[in-house]
Amino acid sequence: MCLIRHVVTEKSMQLSTIGIYCFDVQPLARKDEIKAAVEKAFDVKVANVNVANYKPRQKLVRRTNKLILKKIGACKRAFVKLASGTIAVFEGS
Repeated sequence: MCLIRHVVTEKSMQLSTIGIYCFDVQPLARKDEIKAAVEKAFDVKVANVNVANYKPRQKLVRRTNKLILKKIGACKRAFVKLASGTIAVFEGS
């Protein structure tokens, strides 16, 4: 399955009120695979899938007399719009 986890942020909670849900997905996942995975996992009908690739950001880490740049935070996010139904995970249950 290409879904990693659902994303719970202020933006995703606002989008869930209009039927758009946000998920972290595998980096090589395609839109049709994401659509099939959401429909199978939550038993809903998906209307549209949009995907965003987030670049890694650099963080300065101190290691025994050295400073090292470490890359963190790279992910791929899918914004899924439902045609019918809701996903209970986002309703606080």
